[in-house]
Amino acid sequence: MCGGLAWSNKIMGEIAMEKQIIKKAVDSARYFKNKGEVDMWHSIWHNGKPYDYHLCLDNYGANDELLYEVDIYSVPKKKNGEWGGLNDLIHLHTHTFPYNGEQDPRL
Repeated sequence: MCGGLAWSNKIMGEIAMEKQIIKKAVDSARYFKNKGEVDMWHSIWHNGKPYDYHLCLDNYGANDELLYEVDIYSVPKKKNGEWGGLNDLIHLHTHTFPYNGEQDPRL
């Protein structure tokens, strides 16, 4: 029974850490969205590990409405000790922001 409790605590800790990473990435993406960015990649660091996200304004919503989408990725460490590149990313989460009817900044 104790092994099950330890496993449960480990999973809960990983879920809590993933929520912190997602919050940090979404907050960062919101900052750049509010600055007018519409298509960008950015990295954040959490507990000494990089996480990449892609912020993009596109027609993702119902009826082809414009939405900001943020895809958040974990960057794995390779056997040689270097961090992985774009082809190595592991998708963690997708978040969307509403597009509040501003003029499309791409125009």
